[in-house]
Amino acid sequence: MWVTTGELADSMKPNRLLSNTVCDICVAVLQHTCPDNKLSFPVLQNIGIEKDQCEHWFVLSLNFESKRFEILDSLRGEDDKEMNKHANRLVDAIKIMYKVNYSQSRKQIDDYELMYIPVPKQGPILNYGIFMLKFLELWNGRLVPAVTADQIDAIRKVLTVSWLEHPDNKLINWRILLDNNMF
Repeated sequence: MWVTTGELADSMKPNRLLSNTVCDICVAVLQHTCPDNKLSFPVLQNIGIEKDQCEHWFVLSLNFESKRFEILDSLRGEDDKEMNKHANRLVDAIKIMYKVNYSQSRKQIDDYELMYIPVPKQGPILNYGIFMLKFLELWNGRLVPAVTADQIDAIRKVLTVSWLEHPDNKLINWRILLDNNMF
């Protein structure tokens, strides 16, 4: 998986949409840090009606310790019908696949319910991808991630540098290329 420095720079500038490719790379990096007691899924949902439709990221977490599925969404509340409908479809699919692949497991998830976790709200509409990434990284099944809209620009910078300094990044002169794209 790879992304150009230009695409990375465009995604991480303040008030920009996080591209799906950049998000995929971050999720791949984060998957190695997930605690054993939960599985978290980044969910990209189309919201709105026809020509006014847009994409929105949220997190669906399978929390084995609490024996439930959890929604973490920086835009919508627990009474949002479309979010709940979409999440319930995913939960049903996960339960089916779990039963098929882990029928002999001591842990079964058939009776796990879906619970909305109240999380900080995002402010500007374009920050949902960053909130989703931080929820994926920080949600431990107990403490709500303390992410605020005021922190998003700083988080964008920290994430960018951490990805670029990742051991799997083969680009040696990334600082020069990024400086040319960001400033």
